[in-house]
Amino acid sequence: KGKTSIVDGQSIDLGIFVKSILTGGAASRDNRLRPNDQILVINDSSLINISNLEAATILHEAVR
Repeated sequence: KGKTSIVDGQSIDLGIFVKSILTGGAASRDNRLRPNDQILVINDSSLINISNLEAATILHEAVR
């Protein structure tokens, strides 16, 4: 889930965070991700200092 904050009346993207883990799913079996963890990298693509929209695009491309 993308988090944002309002600073000086403008929406600022804070990053992509894990909302929940599906029991029995790959992330659950891997046992490294936890709810509220921030996703920093997907398949060697950094999510740091990019918009939530750009990060969502990278995530969607990764699961294709």
